[in-house]
Amino acid sequence: MWTSYEKRWAATRSYSADFRQRIEIAGVDGTVESGGHFYFVRPDLMRWDYVEGQKQMVVGDGSNVWIYQPELEQVYRVDYATAFGSGGLVALLAGREGLSRRYRVELMEATRACSRFA
Repeated sequence: MWTSYEKRWAATRSYSADFRQRIEIAGVDGTVESGGHFYFVRPDLMRWDYVEGQKQMVVGDGSNVWIYQPELEQVYRVDYATAFGSGGLVALLAGREGLSRRYRVELMEATRACSRFA
């Protein structure tokens, strides 16, 4: 059963939004938090600008994912399949997987969401 936001997501060709992510590291009881802004165009073009936490830019061109880390003055190139496998972001962008199967989706006030990373 699809919710109304999943129906709209399936019809969306391009999108951009602020994001926050938290990665819990097993075994050391640590977490890494970051945030920024992402952009995508279906089926598989994307860009993630990390402005909170470790600064980096992640760009996907459909074949490769490019990860630029300015503080380390380096760029990594990773094959899409190696970076994402058959699920996760690639499945979401291609419309093969619903949002609620992999992510917690919340509605936020526009002013709060937009000012968070300024």
